[in-house]
Amino acid sequence: MVRLNSQLYLAVALSILGLAVLLQVMRYKPQAGAGRGLHLAQLLPTEISSWTSRVVPLGATEASEGKVEEILKFDDVFSREYKSEGRSLGLYVAYWKPGGMPTQVVASHTPDRCWSSAGWHCDDQKHAVSLPGLRPGEWRIFSIEDGPKLKVMFWVLVGDELYDFGDRFTRIPSPWRWWRDVAKQIFRAPPEQYFIRLTSSVPFDQLEDDLGYQELLAALAELGLAAKDEGRR
Repeated sequence: MVRLNSQLYLAVALSILGLAVLLQVMRYKPQAGAGRGLHLAQLLPTEISSWTSRVVPLGATEASEGKVEEILKFDDVFSREYKSEGRSLGLYVAYWKPGGMPTQVVASHTPDRCWSSAGWHCDDQKHAVSLPGLRPGEWRIFSIEDGPKLKVMFWVLVGDELYDFGDRFTRIPSPWRWWRDVAKQIFRAPPEQYFIRLTSSVPFDQLEDDLGYQELLAALAELGLAAKDEGRR
């Protein structure tokens, strides 16, 4: 009985602490920085060698419900598809200025969650996979009924740090990482953040000798994904 009471008291105390933290988060609004404004179209290629390209409107795969812009409140976005010889590449990048969006919200904006909610199925997954010259990211294969199988890489940059999703499927965010990010940002606004997603209709390693693909990877490296020796966030 004493042990049961101790466990009950501990659970109540942790619940009260969690509620206090949540209330503080709701009351406190970190001051947002100026940010970079609209800059992605200048940093990322609208055209790459030997590929045609087009703007891709944002849709159901970018958010689980409702209007994308109203949910994600990004400060800039880049969404483009490139095609060549029956192959396709897709690049989607969203940007939030300092203080613009809590990290736990940005980190929940993944294909694991948004694509799954839109009817896609994850057929395979790997963690800490690196494309040539880039920092490690999350690798997936997604498919949809009567549709294509897409190879997917995605990253979240928090300032200069690479967000670490852990070795798990992220449709349901990690509770520990969620509360960690809340605690870090109660009194300090999050830095600028990027969500970056690259998709391909063919395996990425089949494109390594393609000049247009190399140009795309070089642009992502300049954006902040250049390979480094440091660990992930």
